[in-house]
Amino acid sequence: MFLIFQPLYLQQWGASPVLIGTLLGVNGFAMALAVLPAGYLADRWGQKPVMLLSWFIGMIAAWGMAMANSMEIFVISMFMYNSSVFGLPAINSYVISVRGKLSVERALTLQSVAYNLGAVIGPSLGGWIGTEVNIKTIYFFSALIFMVSTLVTFFIQKLPKQPKMEQEKISGFRGFSPRFLGFVLLSALTVFALYLPQPLNSNFLQNIRELDFTIIGRLGTIGNLGSVVVMLLLGNIPVYYGILISQFLVALFSLFIWKGTNFIWYAAGFILLGGFRLGRSMVVAFARQLVNQTKTGLGYGLLESANAFAILLAPLLAGFLYDRKPESIYMISIIILTCTFLITAVFLFLIQTNAKKAIAPLQQMESDEV
Repeated sequence: MFLIFQPLYLQQWGASPVLIGTLLGVNGFAMALAVLPAGYLADRWGQKPVMLLSWFIGMIAAWGMAMANSMEIFVISMFMYNSSVFGLPAINSYVISVRGKLSVERALTLQSVAYNLGAVIGPSLGGWIGTEVNIKTIYFFSALIFMVSTLVTFFIQKLPKQPKMEQEKISGFRGFSPRFLGFVLLSALTVFALYLPQPLNSNFLQNIRELDFTIIGRLGTIGNLGSVVVMLLLGNIPVYYGILISQFLVALFSLFIWKGTNFIWYAAGFILLGGFRLGRSMVVAFARQLVNQTKTGLGYGLLESANAFAILLAPLLAGFLYDRKPESIYMISIIILTCTFLITAVFLFLIQTNAKKAIAPLQQMESDEV
């Protein structure tokens, strides 16, 4: 309900585009700091306690944003809200553990589908409230819904720890392969490119394209519905192709917002923005192949922490570009996405090729024994 209006609310508090980009970047820093230790704790304590703590902090922060009477208090609450994302590694690990016969890719993308189904009505409802009342009221509605969400989370099943967890000592980062660490860096670069055109998109649509809150809210709803469609259609394809397709879709989003001249073009762009969530899910699914099962939480924590640093830097660049020439955000985004597409294609191809070479001798040995 409120995420798409966050930059506009900061603008109402008197923040400039550069300051908005900086504040959104600082929130990325909060995410980066919180995610890594939480992944470690998820391995130690189990997923449910970390998830509950994440939801509780998010609920408190939502009320803080709703009741803020100054930009300082609002920004502190926003910082706190974004730090609650530390539950994400535990959520991903939990979903993979209870996926049953589903593939990792399908399980993670279905999780994202559920999120976006819930978010389909949110932006439109938020836009209507913002138009009829004010933006502040959006946060009160959101905080109430967050209380219900937190209550529901208490009823999820607590999973037993992995059998080896009691016997093995988790040895920090020494247990991660160079391939995994290289993929973490690639993931951060990819997320940076995917996120760059998003932080100030609402400001661009309102200030440059002269759209009102209601129309922007509808576009947000269309975008979430597009994410559902993209996830359902592409959620079960091999992760190699999924990561590449996600970058192509977001590049088209940038092109349509940049060169589009009416609502239809903008709506088409928001549908294709579903590539962002597809990319995030596929990155997590691919990382699962490179990390030891007993270090899943810490591995996902490292991955999400690196991605959070990317989300920290992207708004800073977006604010800098917007302050000079708003349209340049989308042009630069397309250039960077083209580069990351090529880098990703080569890197993932090499990883998959090396993995097949490593498996081939084992398969040959099994065949000889038979």
